[in-house]
Amino acid sequence: MNNIINLLKKFFLILIILIIPNYNSAKEILIYADSISYDEDENIIARGNAKILQMNKLIYSDLIIYNQKDDIIILPTKFNFKDENNNFFQGENGFFKKNLNFAEFENPKIRLNDGSRIIGKKIKRDGDVDIITKGVYSPCVSRIKIANFICPTWQLEGEKILHDNKNLFLYQKHSKMRVINTPVFYIPYIVTPSPLRKERKSGFLSPTISFNFFDTKTSQSTSFPYYFNISLDKELLFTPIINYGGGVDASQRFIFDYNQILSGGNLKYNLTFDSNLEKQNNNEWFTDASLITKYNKNINKNYRISVDSALQTSKKLYSNYQTK
Repeated sequence: MNNIINLLKKFFLILIILIIPNYNSAKEILIYADSISYDEDENIIARGNAKILQMNKLIYSDLIIYNQKDDIIILPTKFNFKDENNNFFQGENGFFKKNLNFAEFENPKIRLNDGSRIIGKKIKRDGDVDIITKGVYSPCVSRIKIANFICPTWQLEGEKILHDNKNLFLYQKHSKMRVINTPVFYIPYIVTPSPLRKERKSGFLSPTISFNFFDTKTSQSTSFPYYFNISLDKELLFTPIINYGGGVDASQRFIFDYNQILSGGNLKYNLTFDSNLEKQNNNEWFTDASLITKYNKNINKNYRISVDSALQTSKKLYSNYQTK
């Protein structure tokens, strides 16, 4: 009986020895450099090709200071950082916490794993969220030379840019769009999918406001499109449009664009109907409608079938819709 108990004790002791080092190694950092020394505060000073490794994360610089008391990695000079998702960061004059999940540094230059880039004046990295101050984002890899300045084809500038690496969204405050370094668009706040997002997601698209001037009358049109990601091969875009002003009662137009990918082709439906819910002394909310169907399919390498059809309550509706 004693022999069995002793064997069990040895077994559990060996098991603990095997488990604990692996558990610790996931949290500990490894430091490499041409020379490593200590200062009077017992900080580790790594100089020359200095590197810090932790799991799939890597920091490398000419000078790295590790404050053992506060578990802070100080980076007083330029450095490079690679996270676990193969996104690359450049910066200077900053620090990381020991787990490398929290950091603050200046002049960040970020190259995401899809090739898009974000630069800014300062960055705060907290887990899966990067907050860039006075940032510029561009997914373009093409560049155009203007005089002695080389710039991306187009880019978005923001007073604040928040990149959510987990939910894959890009939030921008006071966003300005530039095309060939010329400002063309401004919006106080905008949310867009992260360039790292590979899957489509349902949600609102950018609204539009149009003004029409005719003689002394002004009419306005506002739309709020919503995109439905039904499945991998099916999608629906719903666009309600509200028209008002110009000396007439308000009217509404509702557009449903359905698209389905088929083997060797595609199927599209476009349903449009107009209403006048706000028109005075009106008993009928429905006015006109149209349904446009397009079907295309490759029968074989020599033949292709294409069918287009249009149904409408009046010729005027269809002709007006085609010209817009």
